[in-house]
Order: sequence, then structure tokens, then C-alpha cells
Amino acid sequence: MKNSNTFKVLGLAAVLFFCGQSIKAQTALETSLFFNGVAPSAEFNDNATLTSEGLFGKDQIGTAAALGFGGGIRASLPFDIGVGYVAPFVGADLFWNRPKSSLRTPMMEADDKVPQYFNIPIMVGVQYRYPLADMGLEYVTPYAEFGVGYDFFMIGAEGAKNKYYYNYKVKGAMAWQLGVGTFLANHVSIGIHYYGLGTHQIKYGNGCVPDMASSTNLNQLRRIGEWALRFGFHF
Repeated sequence: MKNSNTFKVLGLAAVLFFCGQSIKAQTALETSLFFNGVAPSAEFNDNATLTSEGLFGKDQIGTAAALGFGGGIRASLPFDIGVGYVAPFVGADLFWNRPKSSLRTPMMEADDKVPQYFNIPIMVGVQYRYPLADMGLEYVTPYAEFGVGYDFFMIGAEGAKNKYYYNYKVKGAMAWQLGVGTFLANHVSIGIHYYGLGTHQIKYGNGCVPDMASSTNLNQLRRIGEWALRFGFHF
């Protein structure tokens, strides 16, 4: 019985090995680098009013984000399906935003630290590509894609330690993204993508002032989204 199981395992390993070699021979791993201009959406783009201390505080933090930028890296494995290409992928992005200038300026004038917003979505998904060479557009390959994953949302501290000072603890959330665009030749792409970065729970960290201690256990929920104009370079 043990020998029989051993032969089955060895046989399965051989099948997987030869299948893997066949796929490797027909496909090539593609590495991509992305540069993004990003615009906030959902509650991330809501209006905000600073508190009497001239800060956001937990009730307003995670809103009123300005335009930002970011970058990303991805590994994908495109293969021909006869009517275009399918490319499963895994990747990670980093998006940076800060508060809008109308709120940022009075904080800076008061010598207060301005909070910074960082989102790090890690996703797996699939992209579909359809070359237009048959239509005479030899170097144009439109694409559409979908991905799901998890977003880590981080918020920098705000205020000044000799006055009022807040830092924040934020829980991650499930995320997704949709995108359309086109490859221009084989190594450059441009696209518009929407990232639904989930609903994040925010609470005060250790930096809150003593008179806010009674509020430290009250959590805020913030729904975060980003539109991204994405430029890609593929190798």
C-alpha cells in the first residue's frame, strides 16, 4: 500500500513538472512598474472642518484628501487564448495623499504637523488583452482587468507635542480594483483604474491628549477609494 501511494505521488509530481515546463515554454513572466496620479473618492473625498484646536481629530481624519501620486510593482503571466491574451497577476501599490490645501495651510501656519495618508493595496487578479494588429493598429493592445486583495491604510500623526497631538491606529480592509487602458507597443501602457480600498476602522493611538482619553475607545469607520491615472512600463 505504501509503495502504491509513493508511485501515485511520484506520478502526480511528474505530471505537474511536465505541465509546468510546458507552460513555461509557452509563456514568459512579465514584470511591470507603475506610476500613478491619484484622486480620492468616497468618504476619502468628503469635506472636513478643523476642530477648535486646528486639527482634524478622529471625527474628521481620513477625509478631505487632496490629489496625490503613487507607484506599484506587478508580476503577471500572459498567455494566448486564441482571441487575445489572459494575464493573471499579483501586485502591490503605494498611494500617497495629504489634506487639501485649504485645511493644510492653517495647520502649517500654526506650526502643526500635517497628517499624511498612505494606502498599500496588495492584489491578485486577471487582465484581458486584445491586440488590434489585424485592424492595422500594430502597436495598440487595449486591456481590461479586475483584482481583489487587501489594503493597508496608514495615517500620519498631526499636531504638536507641546500642544495638541494625535496619532491613529487604522485596521486594514478588503479591497478591489477595476481598470481599462491600452498598451502602446510592448513595453508601455496607460490606463484609468478605480480602487475600492474598503472601509477602515480608525481610533486614537497613544498620542491623544489627556482630555480626549474618554473617546479613545470610540472608533470611526471610513470608506476609502482612489481613481488612478496609471502609466506602466513592462519588461
